[in-house]
Amino acid sequence: GSSALLREQILAGAPVHVFASADRHNMGMVEEFTVGNPVVFATNMLMVAVPSGNPGAVTGLEDFGRDDLYLGLCAPGVPCGDLALAALEAAGVETAKHSAETNARSLLVKTAEGELDASIVYVSDVRSEPLVEGIEIADQFNQSTEYPVAIVTDSDDVEGASSFVEFLLSRTAQSVMSDHGFSAP
Repeated sequence: GSSALLREQILAGAPVHVFASADRHNMGMVEEFTVGNPVVFATNMLMVAVPSGNPGAVTGLEDFGRDDLYLGLCAPGVPCGDLALAALEAAGVETAKHSAETNARSLLVKTAEGELDASIVYVSDVRSEPLVEGIEIADQFNQSTEYPVAIVTDSDDVEGASSFVEFLLSRTAQSVMSDHGFSAP
């Protein structure tokens, strides 16, 4: 689920051992329910995703202002949505008609299925979906996110939760995450 959805589940009392968020904002809203300070275990950058073959002939962020395309963003309040809007604003692009999805995965599926001409998701999302192609966003416009992780105070397995957090910070886990488009903190 999205970080915002997971945050709401924690606030509602869902039984959770560890919370890993796609941004610091959602983590900050549950910090009173976590043990110690959250630790960043990965970072990620945005990327434009297009269906295989790029039928909309999208070349970058500037195409998100085209009226002839159906585009996708995550909804405002969702980390990938907030970051996409910041990237578009930095590039001076006003978005044309677009879909507002609750998470990057649903956005990616719609792009892969050709329901969208382009979307803005994370590099790791593009790497995970063989039916999309990625278009890099220029460094001066791109946005990054940090993924913090913390143990939730109500965890009935603090030792197991601690082991999992330690694993996320290990070379092995960092190597796996790197292979899937994440960067080290």
